Amino acid sequence: MFNMIFKCRTLVLMFVGAAFFFFVNAGVLTWVAPLFQRVYNVSASQAGLAIGLGSVVGGLIGTVLGGVIADQLRGFSAQSGFWVMMGSIILTGLSLVSLLMTVSYDFAVAGFAFYILSSSLWFGVVLSIISELLVPRMRATATAFYLISITFTGFALGPYTVGLVSDLFQASGSSSGESLAIALMFSLVALPFALLFIFMASKTFEKESSSVVERAISLGEEVRLT
Repeated sequence: MFNMIFKCRTLVLMFVGAAFFFFVNAGVLTWVAPLFQRVYNVSASQAGLAIGLGSVVGGLIGTVLGGVIADQLRGFSAQSGFWVMMGSIILTGLSLVSLLMTVSYDFAVAGFAFYILSSSLWFGVVLSIISELLVPRMRATATAFYLISITFTGFALGPYTVGLVSDLFQASGSSSGESLAIALMFSLVALPFALLFIFMASKTFEKESSSVVERAISLGEEVRLT
């Protein structure tokens, strides 16, 4: 089972790309509330309400929209899911820049909602791609490894790194809000790597998705054809 998962080049590249993507995403989700409080002097309840509403609306629309777009584009290319993921990465970067550069709290809240929408575009798509690359009994395990990759790297390192960089800038004389904004901007360096790995994964997807049974048999897996 593990051989088929980790010898699938598309899956491995996608796991690495997801780790870089969630490095940014986890940092933003962890620090956006303190950012709003420090930069715009709003209360914790005000920041929480804006973040909660933005997450619900943006997440719902983004997740559904990503799946719909990928399905509609499937008639043009089998790589449509990867197009959605790459578009999501680009839009996520642009929306984060706009969020950090605005001087208006209302625009910052709108920018956060668009950030959530953009970053949610690939949530359903990535699980669909995993299912296309493996025989059914391996899909749950592969999904577990996907979650591990984004948890141990993205969610573990992203918030820590943003906090560390923020502390360094604050120690050098920047205000707490300014240093945190700089640190979040700094985290964007991970997005080009996410884009690169997802792009490379797209190049091997068609070959590996069309040879699932053959790859399983060649690796000694028992496959029942019905």
